[in-house]
Amino acid sequence: MEAILVVAADLGVFRAFRRLKGKHDSQAHLEPIQETTAAEQAEPITGRFPKAASAQSVMGDMTQGEQHHYGLEQRRRTLQAWADHLQRLLTQDQYAECWLAAAASIHQQLIDALDPPVRDKIRRHLPLDLARTPVSELLSHFE
Repeated sequence: MEAILVVAADLGVFRAFRRLKGKHDSQAHLEPIQETTAAEQAEPITGRFPKAASAQSVMGDMTQGEQHHYGLEQRRRTLQAWADHLQRLLTQDQYAECWLAAAASIHQQLIDALDPPVRDKIRRHLPLDLARTPVSELLSHFE
């Protein structure tokens, strides 16, 4: 039996696991593959702001409208990073299917950002924020 990829994500965290159940195991368990935070993925937004400026100092110098656009750009970049991670993991032949739990605010956008063959591998998907759910409880939401 091929392993199943289990992913839990929100705008702050992307966690991926391999669901394993051996012939002699009574219950399936999750093996961590990847955990990434949005802060680790963040690239400075260049253009209007100097490279040396931190997000905190830049935010203080912006108008309310600029802060809004900055936040939208950070959200877009995070969603794209999560889609890229998921795309890369699902193009590996070792995963025949994926179970995805993503916060309702990003759930459909994340699925839409995937290529159709990869999207077809997602068999169970939940619009729930389970990104910070303990590993021991994560499988119970899918099974």
